[in-house]
Amino acid sequence: MTVHIIIALVLTSFAVVQAVIIFGFVIPMLVRDSWTPIAEAHPPVEPAPDAVVKRWQSFSAGMLNLGWSVDVAVDERHLHLRPSPLGRVIRLRPASVPWEAVEFVREGWLSAKVKIAGRELRGPKWCLTMAKIPEG
Repeated sequence: MTVHIIIALVLTSFAVVQAVIIFGFVIPMLVRDSWTPIAEAHPPVEPAPDAVVKRWQSFSAGMLNLGWSVDVAVDERHLHLRPSPLGRVIRLRPASVPWEAVEFVREGWLSAKVKIAGRELRGPKWCLTMAKIPEG
C-alpha cells in the first residue's frame, strides 16, 4: 500500500469513530438532558383546529441546538412542539406545553427565551412571546 492510501484509511476510520461517538452518545445524551424532561412533563395533545402552525422552526434547549428540527403549533391553551423529520432522526419527542407552564424569561430581536419544566428553551419570538400575554 502506498502512504496516501494508508493515510486515507486512517482518516476515514477516525471520521467513522467520531460520527459513532457523536450520533451514538453525545447527541442522545444532550436530548435526554435538555428536551426529554419537557416532553415527559407535557405529553402531546392534538392542537385546536384554529392553531397557528409553522414547520421547520429552530429551537435550542440547553446546549442542544435544534436548527429546523421542530414543528410548532400555537393555540390558546398550549405550545405544541413536534419533531420535524430532522428532529425525529435524533429522537426528539413531541410535547404540548400548557401556557401556564411556560415561564417567560426574555425577548430578543428574532427569538425569545422561556423556561419549561426547569429547562431553558430558546426559539422563535412569534410563538414564545405568547407566554407573556396575560389572560383575559
